[in-house]
Amino acid sequence: MSSPLLRLVVLALACLSFLYLASPSRDVAPSLGGVQHHRPEGYVRRVNRLIEAGIVRHDCSRREVTVDLDSAQVLEGWSHWRSWIRNSYLPRDVELFNEGVDRSLFLIDGCRLRGVSPFSHRVQMPFAESATWRGDLWLGGDSASSELRSSARAVSVVEGAKPARADEQRSVRVGSPRSISAEEVLFHFGGGAGDRAVHVRQVGEQAVVTNQVPHGTKGEVWLHGHRMPTGRVARLEEGDWLHLSRSGGGTETFFFSAGKGPELASTVLRRNGRDHRKFSDLELGWLADARGGRPVPLIETLVRAINRALAQLPPRQARDLVDGVDVELTIDRGLQETLSERLRESCEALAGSAPPFPAGVTVLDGRSGDVLALATWPHPRDVDGHREVDDRRRRRLLLNQNLVRHPVGSAAKPFFLASIAQEHPLLLDLKIDGHDPDDEHDSLFHCRLSSGYQVLSDHARPIDFVSALTRSCNKYTVEIATLALANPVHGVQLDRTIDWPPSSSGVRVAGRELLGAPDLGRFVSRREVRAEAGSQCPCPCNEMSNMQEVPYRHALERLTGVATYQGEAPPILSGEPGEQRFRASYRSTLYDLRPWAPLLEHLTSGLDADESSRRVAWELGAAFTDVAPERVNLGFNSIQRLREEYVSLLLGGATGTWTNVQLAESISRLVTGREVTARMVRDVRASEETPERALDDGLLSPSLDIEDRVWESVLRGMKGVVEGPGGTATELAVVLDVIRSRHPGEDVFLLSKTGSPTNEMEIDQPVARALAALVEDGALSLAPDGRTLKSSSPTLVHALAKAGFGRGRTRLARQLQAVLSRFARESDDLSWQDEGEVPASIRSPLYVVGGRLHLNERDRLFRHRKKVSERGAVFIFSLIRSPRLHGAELAELPSREQLDHPETRIISVALHLDVGPDSRRAVRLARQVLPELLPLLERPRDEG
Repeated sequence: MSSPLLRLVVLALACLSFLYLASPSRDVAPSLGGVQHHRPEGYVRRVNRLIEAGIVRHDCSRREVTVDLDSAQVLEGWSHWRSWIRNSYLPRDVELFNEGVDRSLFLIDGCRLRGVSPFSHRVQMPFAESATWRGDLWLGGDSASSELRSSARAVSVVEGAKPARADEQRSVRVGSPRSISAEEVLFHFGGGAGDRAVHVRQVGEQAVVTNQVPHGTKGEVWLHGHRMPTGRVARLEEGDWLHLSRSGGGTETFFFSAGKGPELASTVLRRNGRDHRKFSDLELGWLADARGGRPVPLIETLVRAINRALAQLPPRQARDLVDGVDVELTIDRGLQETLSERLRESCEALAGSAPPFPAGVTVLDGRSGDVLALATWPHPRDVDGHREVDDRRRRRLLLNQNLVRHPVGSAAKPFFLASIAQEHPLLLDLKIDGHDPDDEHDSLFHCRLSSGYQVLSDHARPIDFVSALTRSCNKYTVEIATLALANPVHGVQLDRTIDWPPSSSGVRVAGRELLGAPDLGRFVSRREVRAEAGSQCPCPCNEMSNMQEVPYRHALERLTGVATYQGEAPPILSGEPGEQRFRASYRSTLYDLRPWAPLLEHLTSGLDADESSRRVAWELGAAFTDVAPERVNLGFNSIQRLREEYVSLLLGGATGTWTNVQLAESISRLVTGREVTARMVRDVRASEETPERALDDGLLSPSLDIEDRVWESVLRGMKGVVEGPGGTATELAVVLDVIRSRHPGEDVFLLSKTGSPTNEMEIDQPVARALAALVEDGALSLAPDGRTLKSSSPTLVHALAKAGFGRGRTRLARQLQAVLSRFARESDDLSWQDEGEVPASIRSPLYVVGGRLHLNERDRLFRHRKKVSERGAVFIFSLIRSPRLHGAELAELPSREQLDHPETRIISVALHLDVGPDSRRAVRLARQVLPELLPLLERPRDEG
């Protein structure tokens, strides 16, 4: 067979193979990017048919998609459908959606499953050319570097962790207008690496230049007015000028400046005639590859997102952006690395030999909204090797935990209390009597809740608005939010049909005692109970409706920047066509693209205003969902149950799950009283432009118009968390005193809130029986170290077999291991010397007394069939340094004038550890983090 004919046959076979693999009936992993795609319309059409038939459903309460393979009578030819489902994308899509790895796979409108995303499975045609971005990705902050600046550009030379290989040295032409940053720079006279001029590298804090002009050529190198011989090596000093010239080969003169400057996160090198992108390891978290490949660092994922976005643009516009755009992030490399190390040390000590748990730290500039650090744990090296961590758990753990929503517990209280008082000023003067601790408090204004919530101790004195924040009072939070439902304009509206209270209500509003049950009829349905004469039986109350009409919902949105209505389109798109509104709503419901807004705006700036361009703009946004924080949506319109949903929301659970990024943004807004918005991109510019080093442009965000009394009361309560009586983070007062001693003559404030969220872990009922059997039989006991659990059998599977457990032992052992690992991490707080020291309430199925292991049969593990509680630790704070204005004395609270002053520094931080038993873990981590933030607090604003 002739060579041309052979090539033709091979090409035909390749095309046929591609068409077969791209068929919607095959479960083939699509490529990421490309200009032309095969869209499996058949797959989309068939899944939408299954959705219409009710076979593919969305469980709103669990936020999961399910496939009912037992619905054999629904569709004709069901055996064919069952076979197609098993071999299509669908099972994997459902798994990835439910695990939270890719929430863009299905289109959810509120709670309704609208369809499968038509953009998720696109395969690049083998003959298509991709528009690959070749710009630079810069970091914010400063790094040790040197700078050579000519009249046209700046060349930064940074110190690397190890010497760069020859193929990693950045080669640049003398006279080029492009600014670059690299570990080692080789200047050439236009002929590439073989036409050398000088080589510059950073050694410690000094830059070293080597004249590499070949002998016999006419190239010249002058340093500070003296000609350098070929091969000569010299150290550059501040103020030196370096002159490079050759006839016909370009001329350029640089002024040398030593010190600090920007640094690259990613750049393109030329190797063997091909572009090769190099990435910095910032430990910003990893994206676990959805189809089983190696984990991908977040920075690399961001570059992939840019390439996917370019693939959606018209070819001409994409080509203009390939080489012509550099992106500067807000991440401060030095801070990112330091906090990553502190977080790792703390988490490894807590985890011990148990599997790793999710943890994250977000640091935000409280004025500009710049995200300065996103430290996350664990990383692949921390996860690999743990048998208890399956693939599903591994994918979730490797995500940057600052971008993933989690329950926040009492950390949400300042936002709820501020928005309620802003909308209902009367409730700012609410006071309730002190009370004893109660693990299952189920009474609420003559309503009997379906299940109780925890009321903490140390509330012997009356609780007011400020002390409720300082002491983190659950009862006050639930009751003020319930009174807000009774239209408290001039006074709380009462339901006169209910004979309550029997004596004193223990509630005072604006100095007047509440003498009856609040009228909740607009939102809460009370179910009457016939009782004997003279009894005071509360009414069961659990059904709610019309919660989207709660007045303080809009104040909450404005104060925090979070959404409170599921399925609502952004106001800016209120005039768009229906389908476009839905798409924008869907995207904004799942992912918060605002941190990437500067980059998205640049990419879409050349698009027209027609329908096809709007579709492209939406697809550009979809490309960035892998690196965007999950969108916080409190979903008031989905609330239908008083205890399980509304009370849980107020206490930082249910739909009240937040990301660290959103928490840091929200506390910044509350403290400053301004519309601060988190951003991860500081600038998008032409490649030849030099990065600016200013932290922000000095412009203040628009005011939120928070009432003075509300704002001051919230700040006073948050100040008391560290400095007030009964505060939940008073151990930080010592650290705060040290910081203040470093700033005499200035005001330093630490405004904060703790949270101890409760997570629900799915557990099968036999786990409780298995745990009891193993402990009572002595098969599971405490090791001599008083912390580690030991088994008399080689494995838990063997121990369960001995205890008489039959089928399902492997699954049972895995769930049991999760309970035991949780105890191992919390054992320091679950151990007492004698029975008299054991508190009445223990949040663990196991505890230790006198070195012996005991069962806590009051724990939810032994009382609930499907779920068991896990505790987490959350701490949010804003650290403020401000000059004292007009000769004022030490201020109790920062004034608005101080916060707006250009020399004021505000650093906001959100910490989350998915490990209990309460917020103390996060407060201890904050004690390690605070000293690392001092350089940010002390840095003059014009240095960035």
